[in-house]
Amino acid sequence: MQMSELIHFLHVGAADADDGGGHFLLTLSDESLTDDKRGPGLNLLYGKPKDLLGHNDEKSYAHYAERRQRWYTATTRPMPAYIAKFWHANFDREGFMSYVDRQIKIGVRQDWLPILRANGYDVSITTLPETLADLFTTGLANLAEGRDLIDDRPWDTSLINATSQEPVKEVLQKQRFADLKPADIYVEGNELVVGAYRVQMPAQKTVPTKPSAFERKYTNQLIRLLCEECGIEVSIDSLRENGGDYLEDFNIARQDYYLADGLREVMKDSSLDGEAEFEKIKDDTYSGVRPTHRKKHASPYERMQATLEQAANVPLTKSHVPEATGLFHTEHRHGITHMLVNDERLKWVDDDN
Repeated sequence: MQMSELIHFLHVGAADADDGGGHFLLTLSDESLTDDKRGPGLNLLYGKPKDLLGHNDEKSYAHYAERRQRWYTATTRPMPAYIAKFWHANFDREGFMSYVDRQIKIGVRQDWLPILRANGYDVSITTLPETLADLFTTGLANLAEGRDLIDDRPWDTSLINATSQEPVKEVLQKQRFADLKPADIYVEGNELVVGAYRVQMPAQKTVPTKPSAFERKYTNQLIRLLCEECGIEVSIDSLRENGGDYLEDFNIARQDYYLADGLREVMKDSSLDGEAEFEKIKDDTYSGVRPTHRKKHASPYERMQATLEQAANVPLTKSHVPEATGLFHTEHRHGITHMLVNDERLKWVDDDN
């Protein structure tokens, strides 16, 4: 497989695949570089700082956008060795895997499995992000030495070819949650059944050690709240060094957030109105916890605990999903509450800078 083939493969599966390949390269790099190497002036895929700083004109940015597009196609000019070397040296593996988890739909990932297996890669839905991270790291290392090659295996992205020996399965149309009864939605084995449609339940997402950019609002709130509650410097490092129950509160909150986000994804992939239905659940949760959140509490920590307790018990009636057998649990309710903080609809502390 060539590195350019892997990049094309990832781009086609990404949620923002309508953007050009050069733009995808830029997005992927910002998601998979360490924090101190992201953005203009730091990430070399935007352009060399000396070429951009001081000019501030569209010409310089357009020039590098053109170059990224050529690197993406790799027909006349592959990614330069110095760019690959920079990316490899500052590669954030957890950031890359988090991007795969968030941006590649579950249904697409499931389609990828037979393709990767047919091309000789032993992979499961659980190990997919790690396998792709391994391939990408190898590709960057080889590009840094001037070789657009990951390994010597021929690469065929055709799902038809990959599944040609498998039994033909009936393809059923997705339905709408709103058109179904609670009994029509349930988990059976490792599959979510939505009417006549079935989709494999994803493995629980791995929570990266470092909070990702998309979860920073609620994690910043948690860090300030928990550090102030135990009287230590407000930072994630201080919280981790202090350990104990407050660190456990932080870790559980992030696990619940990722669990709720996994539910959002599987709902989106299993029905025509999954995203809208998940938003109904969020709105219903907000309506149920807002009075508790608004009450006077002894401390921000007490406010959070009372709100989470209310979230666990509040009736959710706008959607059938909370009634589905084996699908919706207390952890999802807590995770959705943290999502409301991330959306800035709820707040534990006034200042989270």
